[in-house]
Parts: sequence; structure tokens; C-alpha cells
Amino acid sequence: MNKSMFVLLRKFSLVFNKGYSNQTYGNLVQLQSIWATSHFQSCQCLCTNAHAEAAQESIRQEEDSAKLKKKAKRARKKQLLDGLGSILKDPGVPVPQKMQQSDLIDCLVKSAVVQDNIIAISKPPGLPISGGQKSDDEVTFVSMLPEVAEAIGHPSAEIVTGPEREASGLLLLGHNKACAGELSKALSAAKKSKSLCRRYWAITVGIPSQEQDIISETIGFEKIGDQVLGVVRHDPSKASFKRKHVPSWKPSKHMEVNKKAETHYNVVCRNEELNCALVELKIHSACKHQLQVHLSHRLHPVLGDHIYSSRIGKILGLPVPLDPYEALPATQDIGPQLKQALLLRRGLIHMLPLHLHWYDVTLPKWNSNKDVCIRVPPPDYFWKTLQLLNLSPPLLQDS
Repeated sequence: MNKSMFVLLRKFSLVFNKGYSNQTYGNLVQLQSIWATSHFQSCQCLCTNAHAEAAQESIRQEEDSAKLKKKAKRARKKQLLDGLGSILKDPGVPVPQKMQQSDLIDCLVKSAVVQDNIIAISKPPGLPISGGQKSDDEVTFVSMLPEVAEAIGHPSAEIVTGPEREASGLLLLGHNKACAGELSKALSAAKKSKSLCRRYWAITVGIPSQEQDIISETIGFEKIGDQVLGVVRHDPSKASFKRKHVPSWKPSKHMEVNKKAETHYNVVCRNEELNCALVELKIHSACKHQLQVHLSHRLHPVLGDHIYSSRIGKILGLPVPLDPYEALPATQDIGPQLKQALLLRRGLIHMLPLHLHWYDVTLPKWNSNKDVCIRVPPPDYFWKTLQLLNLSPPLLQDS
């Protein structure tokens, strides 16, 4: 009620109390009715304004939220386009064939560990130990051995064994020719007696159905396309082993065309939502691409396997095996969930390295008849992938 209305009503009230006419009283009642109606309309207007302001505030908040979501979506799209936040940018994946040779040598020297006359170096993925058929001028470890050995302080060091081109991990050298020969003999003897234990870590696309198992599948080698690739032989006959299934191409003198292979695996940790796992693999002896062939055959290939993962197709979202002679090597299809978790767009998937790392070897009765265990940690990008996929086993944290 405004001030003027209140004063007017007060005056009429005084008049009525002094005994004026009924007409005056009727005017007073009419005036009070007008005031009540005015007051109700005023209150109604205030309530309407309050509701309008609340509605406007709600709309404003929704618009701000939509703007923030659009901004976050644009930022994420830029991340995917640039690969920002992924292992390709932070910490980055070493590409030996594109690195300055001096930088690559520094990287190898920093990873070197000398133990019991054995030199262990952590080889990055993509670095072949010796030359192949790809190019005469490609960078190999053999071509850099003199500089690496000199920098380590063992100029006479010689190579004994190491992982394949695509994998990372232990590259073993003897500190001189005699030590390298002894180490090579010790490894061969341990392989025959199955007392040699080589341990690998692999991040798999898909989760093995059993926590622990042994994959025992014979691997043969065939020329598929322009590459010699491993193929699982189902129930090969004794005659096939005896004649070694001689193919139409000429195999290397060191290559067994049919090779009985055994891989022990243990699921260390898993992420059901992203359908991936960290798996520990143990082998006593190995043939070419054994771990990739065995894991792909079980329909959970190694992350970054652009050779054998193409042998797995999908029907109604479920993995199914494809004909290995028809499924030529191609960029791995990791699915939208993993792609998003790794902050990668499709155009960058081909740059994803093979997440297979030879991290540990136990040499029985090497030094003074004592078992010697040599270990190198995985590369930085391997740790980053574990972080992005929410795979954090105690085993790795304690290493």
C-alpha cells in the first residue's frame, strides 16, 4: 500500500469515528475495496515478475552450459585433429628412421644397463637390429653399434639377441666377443632345456576369456602379398613337419617353416568398459611374430599391431576370425571407445606403435652358477597409454 492511499484511508477512518453520515461510511468501504484490489494486483505483478526473472535465469544458465559444452567439444576436436594429449605428442613416440642419428644414439646409451658382463639396452619400436630388405640406407642398430659401444664404455661389445623391429625391449650384448659367444651358447642351452624365461608386457585390444592360459599353436610361414607372415597351422601332420611344408618362396636358412610355439599368458589387469587389458606373456623360445600371431588367433591382438590385427573381423559387434590369406596387413581398427580414450582420430591410428615390450629375461646359472635376471622398463609412451586406458597394475608401479 503506497503512502498516499494510507493517509486517505486514515482520514476517512477519523471521519467515521466522529459520527458522520452513512454515505461517508459507504465511501470509506468502497475505498477500502479499491485498495484491496490494487494491493492484490500489485502482489500478483510482483509474483509474475519473480517467476519471469527465475525463468530468464534458468534460460541464461542453460545457454551458458550449452556454450561451455560447445567450447569443450571444439577443444576436444582440436585435440583429436592435432593428437594433443595423446602418446604421439606427449611424451611422443620415437621414430628411429626420422630421428637424428646422434639423438637416437643418446637415447640408446641412456637406457643401457651393465650387469654381470651383459649389456642390456632398451630398444625403441621401429628400430631393426640388422638390415633387411626394405632399404639399404635404413637406420639399424648394427650401423650404430660402434658409437653406442664406445659411449657405453665397452668398445668391443657385440650383439647377442633382441626384440623384433616392431617391438620394444631388451637388446642383449656381450661386453666383448668372448662374452657374447658364451652368452649365445648359454641362451641356446637354456632354450633347449626350457629353463630360459622371457617375459613381455602387451596391451591387448580385447580381454582374454581366461585369466591364465597356454596358447600352444604351431606357426607356419607363408608369403602373403609382399610379406612373409606367420599363419597358425591347425593339426599339422608329422609329414608336414618332416618335409617342413616347403613353400613356393625360398625361406631364410634360419627360419623354420613350421614351428611348434607355446605362449603362457596372465591377465595382469583389465578395463571392461574399454575392452582392453595388460597381459604378461612368458616364452622359453620364440619364432618370428609368435606373440602377435598367437594373440590375434585368440581374437585379442596387441594394440598397435598393424600386421596381424586385420585377421579379425566383426559380426554384430563380436570379433570373428578372417581368412589370413585374404586379410592383408592394414591399419588396426581399435574401435571408437579406445580411439576416444587415446585421444586419437582415425588419420593418426597408423602411427600407433606396437605395445609389446620385452621387459625381463632370466638366465639360469649364468654367473657363478647363479640365475641372473635382467630387466628394462617400458618406454614413456607405454606408461602414458596405461594411464589413458586406466590400467594401473601394482606390478608396474613397483617396477
